[in-house]
Amino acid sequence: MSFRRGVSFVSFIIIIQLILAGCGGGGSKTNPPVVGTYNTYLYVATTNSKEVRVYNVLADGKLDYRTSNTWDNSVYAVKASPSGKYLAVVHYETTNSRYLLETYAINPSTGSLMTVCGSASLEASQPLNTLFTPNNNFLYVIGFDNGTYFIYMYRMGMDGALTSAGEPLNLGSYSIRDLAVSADGRYLYTAGWIGNPTNDYKAFAYRIHSDSGALTLINTYNTSTSPSSVICSGNNVFIGCFSNINGFTINASGELLPMTPSSFSPEKSGLKLNCVDKTGKYILGTDFNLGFESLAIGSNGSLSTAYTFTLEREAFDFVLHPNNQYFYTAISGDGTTNNLFAYSFSPQNGTASFIEGYSAGNTPWDIAIAYIPQR
Repeated sequence: MSFRRGVSFVSFIIIIQLILAGCGGGGSKTNPPVVGTYNTYLYVATTNSKEVRVYNVLADGKLDYRTSNTWDNSVYAVKASPSGKYLAVVHYETTNSRYLLETYAINPSTGSLMTVCGSASLEASQPLNTLFTPNNNFLYVIGFDNGTYFIYMYRMGMDGALTSAGEPLNLGSYSIRDLAVSADGRYLYTAGWIGNPTNDYKAFAYRIHSDSGALTLINTYNTSTSPSSVICSGNNVFIGCFSNINGFTINASGELLPMTPSSFSPEKSGLKLNCVDKTGKYILGTDFNLGFESLAIGSNGSLSTAYTFTLEREAFDFVLHPNNQYFYTAISGDGTTNNLFAYSFSPQNGTASFIEGYSAGNTPWDIAIAYIPQR
């Protein structure tokens, strides 16, 4: 999940309350592109169409609509497990007046959703982000309810069933939007802020319990203004703030140590850090207008702008193809004009170009991609 876009700091403060944070941060700096024969599917969750649309991703990066699953109310979140076997879906359940997290088995031949494998209630907490750990064992959800932010923690079984890892973590009024997991899967990081008059900006480091997935706080750290996005790249953590990017190094116990220099100013203001490409060479970011920026990661974790590009529409959400050659964005339009877009990406130099646009229903709210090796 990703960001609604604005143009001023005031707009940013207002719009950020509606954010769904995005493409997600966890993973290794050297997580290689997928090779071999596999099926790739793109999923689009819509709030007003109340559905999850399924697209087949073609070899040239274009999308072919296949089918959809519908619910009785809005669908707010989708996230595919790293194995490609399951899709986590969060929708609002009218009957019980609650947000419901469910895991569905994915049909590897068609991409359609089959049986419900796991289910958990988020009660009144609207989902803002979901994240699987790289080993498929744990699933985390950021929820927001009446001014309070939570992290829900679950263990996912081999059959997709969900087991709660305990009461959700209560982060109070810290506006957290994104989650990232270290390359070794041992630590989870997030960042948030409390606005005026407190003006408190923090990053949070947690240890992941290997048996249950429960989180234990390691420490908190000061950041620049309004931290919102978090990604891990190898032994580094990068936090996207309103005016710059903060860089940290992870030590042996999961603590964050500020880099030198500790911040970098990208060309695009308010850059949302979406993900690290599969070669580990670039961070891919989008801003609050139409901007795309790839940042080259130096051997010491330093950042430099590699390429900037103007998108067709603002990127409310962003997902990278597992082959590292394409990425997709969505904006929450009503579908009368294109609101889902395909782009090519070059891992050789970090450049991007537009491929094609699509109308993906009324108000896309989240997109996810799953790849499934063919047997």
